[in-house]
Amino acid sequence: CDAPWGDMAGDIKTVSFQEGKIVAPAHIRGMFSGCSSLASLDLSGFDTSGVVDMSFMFSGCSSLASLDLSGFDTANVKDMVGMFRDCSKLEKINLSSFNTANVKGGSDYYDGGMSFMFYNCSSLTSLDLSTFDTTNVTSTYNMFYGCSGLRTVVFGTGFDFKVGEVGPPNQGGLPSPQGDGHRMI
Repeated sequence: CDAPWGDMAGDIKTVSFQEGKIVAPAHIRGMFSGCSSLASLDLSGFDTSGVVDMSFMFSGCSSLASLDLSGFDTANVKDMVGMFRDCSKLEKINLSSFNTANVKGGSDYYDGGMSFMFYNCSSLTSLDLSTFDTTNVTSTYNMFYGCSGLRTVVFGTGFDFKVGEVGPPNQGGLPSPQGDGHRMI
């Protein structure tokens, strides 16, 4: 999952794709992975309509506090494993345009389409996943593991926790909805 920036990934602080139209390739796995100093990201001019793999795209972006992906077209995406993994300072994220109907993933819970998606996003307090459809997803294993600040998650009718072939459903690592001030809608 090395970012295309190589050894410079940790030095990047700002990325802007706002002018013109930049068409993303089909596989952008780990595109910003390891960009630990990245604090500002504008992807409003980034055309993701042909992307099939967004796994680990922002993994390790530990300085990113806000992310607006409302312009992302995810209708063709099949894999979102670890997409925001270890984005520990991420407080706000807009996923309102996400269409996850084609997300599937691999055959086991470690590579199950949405496994580890928000893993260790400890600064998130609320998350709106009302547009998420997990009908075809093979696993949501530890999707929210380490999200210690998460208090409210809004799920739509198409969302269902899946853990593949192992163990009972564990709400993707979410604490029990009874107690601790957590609320699942």
